[in-house]
Amino acid sequence: MIEKFSLINPDHLTPGTRFLKKFENPCFKGKEEFYFKKANHLIIYIRKLVTWKKPGIIETQIEIPASAIQWIVDTIEIKFFKPHAQGGLPIDKFHYIEKIEGEELMIARGVSIGGENIAGYKLINLSRNSYILTTSKQEFAMPDPFLFEHGLMDFLKDLGAKISEGKI
Repeated sequence: MIEKFSLINPDHLTPGTRFLKKFENPCFKGKEEFYFKKANHLIIYIRKLVTWKKPGIIETQIEIPASAIQWIVDTIEIKFFKPHAQGGLPIDKFHYIEKIEGEELMIARGVSIGGENIAGYKLINLSRNSYILTTSKQEFAMPDPFLFEHGLMDFLKDLGAKISEGKI
């Protein structure tokens, strides 16, 4: 059975919620991303200040098994970076799905994940509904500049190693 969570309030954490890191997404002005570990899950809480029409804050989060962090790194580095003969995806396939601890996760490659013509990856938990629109699934955008130039991939690698070693 999939563990249920409530939307995290990063300013008032509940017991058992461990703050790991905060990023300001370089591709989306006003978008903050907070990383937490709660139970055996990584929770990425996303808060975005909106100024169009009715100004305010949009907040959501994605929840994934903590063991999936290393899977994210491996999927990007092997499935998307390597040729098919070396374990990569076929040239015409742009997503990869795997079930981890009972949760179906997908990583998809897109050409405008970080805005117009800014490629990247999208992590989607197909087993959990979005906090914003319950007919959609939880998802998290990882634009290439954020992953490779602003430290997200290094953070995920380090976090995956610490979780594998039982340090977090």
